[in-house]
Amino acid sequence: MKMLLATAVAACVLLLSGQGLPGAPPVAEPGNALAGSGDLARTDGAVPAAQDGGKLPDDPWALERLAGEGDLAAQDRLAEMLFLGQGCPKDHGRAFEISSVLAEKGFARSQMVLGALYLDGRVVQKDPVAARALLEKAALKGSARARYFLGAMFFLGEGVPEDRAEAARWWESSASQGDVEAQFGLGVMLELGQGLPADQEAAFGWFMRAAERGYSLAQYKVGDMLFMGQGVDEDRGQAAKWWRLAADQGDVRAQFNLGLLLAVGLDGARDPAEAAGWFRKAAEQGHAKAQFSLGRMSNIGEGVPQDKAEALRWWRLAAEQGHADAQFCLGRLLERGQGVPIDMAGALMWFQMAAMQGHAGAQHRLGEIYFKGSEVPRDVTEASMWWRLASEQGNADSQYSLGVLYVIGQGVPRDTGEGLRWFLLAAEQGEPHAQYSIGRLYEYGQGVAKDDAEAIRWFELAARQGLREAQAKLAEMRAR
Repeated sequence: MKMLLATAVAACVLLLSGQGLPGAPPVAEPGNALAGSGDLARTDGAVPAAQDGGKLPDDPWALERLAGEGDLAAQDRLAEMLFLGQGCPKDHGRAFEISSVLAEKGFARSQMVLGALYLDGRVVQKDPVAARALLEKAALKGSARARYFLGAMFFLGEGVPEDRAEAARWWESSASQGDVEAQFGLGVMLELGQGLPADQEAAFGWFMRAAERGYSLAQYKVGDMLFMGQGVDEDRGQAAKWWRLAADQGDVRAQFNLGLLLAVGLDGARDPAEAAGWFRKAAEQGHAKAQFSLGRMSNIGEGVPQDKAEALRWWRLAAEQGHADAQFCLGRLLERGQGVPIDMAGALMWFQMAAMQGHAGAQHRLGEIYFKGSEVPRDVTEASMWWRLASEQGNADSQYSLGVLYVIGQGVPRDTGEGLRWFLLAAEQGEPHAQYSIGRLYEYGQGVAKDDAEAIRWFELAARQGLREAQAKLAEMRAR
């Protein structure tokens, strides 16, 4: 959350410079880049309209003429155009000089802009002390944006001691003037109980106020709280509505969540095709979970045509970001040669990367590979290590396999009792081979007292799942 607010602090400056925020939702409409609230219109800080009372021209040459004649509004507009590169090449240095003059003349809008620039340090050398002085001057004249930035400084401890209570004081003032980022920040503080007593209902109220003004971060958060019933009654239909609004503005988390909601089904209505569309939008922004989900849909042909090569492409992108499920699935495609020629070395690499992150499926598969020894030198001790790691996470296949190793004494000391313990854990999850193995132990009295009735009970459980060995053994024992 601290990083999220830091992003918001930089947003005004980046929008001024025309750079935007890669992967971040827009803070304001490009044509009103400074406006988090109404006080940043061209009349902020008593900057007058054109001296002749008419509308300012959009032609930078005409603005140059008016600015040269001392028209402060023209100077202000020209500086903005130079910042944005609107109708003329960008010239941040000259824009800074013009705004500096207006700030020295006491105009709040320019003081706020310069304060933001000094705070960000991308256009001019970072100077939190100068930033605070300029922002405080603008704040005293009523600039909601300046009050927002001051709150951000205290929240982040940027050039001032970190003070969440002081941050809340500035943001409450700014939020009451309608600044959407201050409203959002105040919602965060109330949600987390930082600087203010935790109050989920009040937090939701501030998020909603910003969301209704079109602020995508707040729209996402409103959807999140409605979905979970946090500070408001649970309403997944309304959650989808707000996520859709945020998603339409490019919010990657909202796009992913909307995709999940449509994939699973809202009120029983699933729409895999639309879900895939939202996953794609998020995936194209680099969202690893969306990339994995789109890969899964491409792999099975849900919502999109089945395409193993496309599944591999998306899973690789997610895997390269460290997504363990994607790493495992990519490994499976590579070892099977689906969508790509068989590549066991690549598969082993991805299985190892997923396994090191604790992916139980990858750990189990590594155990199989080392136990069989067809692609790597056979190493039953290594196999037992991976199966143990997966077993401890509840992987039934590994629990059964580890039980076998204890019963036969390979890779681990022979211990039928320990083998039975792992068989029981797997059998409780319905693993038929484990159920059959328990039956065999009771049949022959290995590690337990011989008990044909108990053996038959376990054989029956395995036989019901279609395990032929169990069915044959059951018939044999009943025929005795």
